[in-house]
Amino acid sequence: FQEAGRAGRDGVKAFAVLLYAKTDKSTLNKRIRDTFPDKEYIKRVYESLQYYYQMALGHGLGCVFEFNLEEFCTRFKYFPVPANSALQILTQAGYIEYTDEQDSTSRVMFRLRRDELYRIKEMNHNSDLIIQTLLRSYTGLFSDYTYIQEDSIATKTNLSHNEIYNTLIYLSKRGIIDYIPRKRTPYIIYARERVDAKNIFISKTIYEERKKRYEERINTMIYYATTDDICRSRLLLNYFGEQNNTDCKQCDVCISRKGKPSISNQEFTQIYSMVKEAIKEKPISPYLLAEKLSMEKEKLLPIIRYLIAEDQIEFKDGMLSIME
Repeated sequence: FQEAGRAGRDGVKAFAVLLYAKTDKSTLNKRIRDTFPDKEYIKRVYESLQYYYQMALGHGLGCVFEFNLEEFCTRFKYFPVPANSALQILTQAGYIEYTDEQDSTSRVMFRLRRDELYRIKEMNHNSDLIIQTLLRSYTGLFSDYTYIQEDSIATKTNLSHNEIYNTLIYLSKRGIIDYIPRKRTPYIIYARERVDAKNIFISKTIYEERKKRYEERINTMIYYATTDDICRSRLLLNYFGEQNNTDCKQCDVCISRKGKPSISNQEFTQIYSMVKEAIKEKPISPYLLAEKLSMEKEKLLPIIRYLIAEDQIEFKDGMLSIME
């Protein structure tokens, strides 16, 4: 949608290409299930989290733990994507805070005394250069772990980040330093004390309403990709709540139906009202509806499909009816 909206802003002809396969529909529908796993699943994930951290009932408020999603899923036999979604929903519900990956700065401590360090022979150029830079840039390296910045060392030594990392690993393997590389770590923070999983409450605002909005976005995208009888521009503008007077005459739909009967905006609005009025009386088949309205199916079918996609009418057991 964004690409199509931005295309041609400079007044020059542009093309927005959507790559779509029939299997994408099932993939997108699976994404709904993965993003909003059922509530019982979410409660099981919460319960597993308590076993993971050995957290007793009534305890945990304010506790902060590093979290390894892969290890957690392996131990408790979960798939990562829905498990990750369950943790995010528990965060929305106020039981935990599941943070994004946080940077953990690299740390170094020398394992040798200063006098032992100076007696080392057979030191390659990069190793010697990095040791000298560390000693000149940081204090306390012989007594405790000190935070270091590889970017700063790279600037001072004119070495690449990869060369610095490999050299620090080499020095660590030789027993000259202890090197803890920078890592990205997510955290679990207990926003409240542990409760019994059966007492977990997830409100409609957090779950049902958000899931409905997500489904609507997915279904709109599927409809946009699969429909071949309504102008793309109209579909896009309708999605953003805008009105379009005419077909764009440039999209694939408009180009493919050149020479075929076209529906003007006025006709579209008129047929739209007639269809809704005719169906309001009682359910009717599309064939009988076309007879009743004395209308060509080429003009009627796009309107019917549009109304079904917008959940304004329902097609069930071969009959069209107004949505309850």
